[in-house]
Amino acid sequence: PPKMVHFAVWPLLLLPLAAVAFNDVFDEELLIKPLPDGFVYSFFQFTTRWQLAANDSLLHTHLVSRSLAELVHHYDVSELHLSFTNGIWRYENWGFPVVDAGPGAEVWAWFANAKDDGEVDGRWKQLCGTLSGLFCASLSFVDGTNTFRPEYSLRPQTHRFGEELRVRYAALPREIVCTENLTPWKKLLPCKLREGFASLLTPDHVYSGNYHSLALHVRKLCEDAECG
Repeated sequence: PPKMVHFAVWPLLLLPLAAVAFNDVFDEELLIKPLPDGFVYSFFQFTTRWQLAANDSLLHTHLVSRSLAELVHHYDVSELHLSFTNGIWRYENWGFPVVDAGPGAEVWAWFANAKDDGEVDGRWKQLCGTLSGLFCASLSFVDGTNTFRPEYSLRPQTHRFGEELRVRYAALPREIVCTENLTPWKKLLPCKLREGFASLLTPDHVYSGNYHSLALHVRKLCEDAECG
């Protein structure tokens, strides 16, 4: 039957006030929902929650991908959202998906501890270049001509206790989504594609769907005003 697949990785980095023992947890979820016209919507979500003590290093990883931890550490990213989408989601017939995503490639990030917009622009350019290599995508084409600074349409998904964050957003709607994007994405998972729900995400099943969206969401959370 016609189908559509939507899957996401949600690594959550928790920065508490008090020192606690090293702790990270990996969860996976699958939602299967029949839609009109014989379509079936499958939403896969893989979440890693990593709780850090005050003196722990982001570079000492366990379940969280080392490459993601390095991005957060090196570019001082508070939030990162990246998606690769192919097909058209028909809202009038299917309602809303669990997570919205624009066509092609879409990326935005919130940066912390920046002196001015020039520093943020430099970090943003380097971040997109790194993501381009990490996901075999064309994000290196993101520059000043297709980068935006939304003032009202985007907000941080967590409360940062007064810390000033600066956002950058870009979209490449003509980006072609293919196996080269899926392969590096699955390497972010602790078990790759060998076990669990991830073993169901084979290229034949994913790319034969009428709609598919691949996403990554990274958020750094503070439990109280002292941890920032």
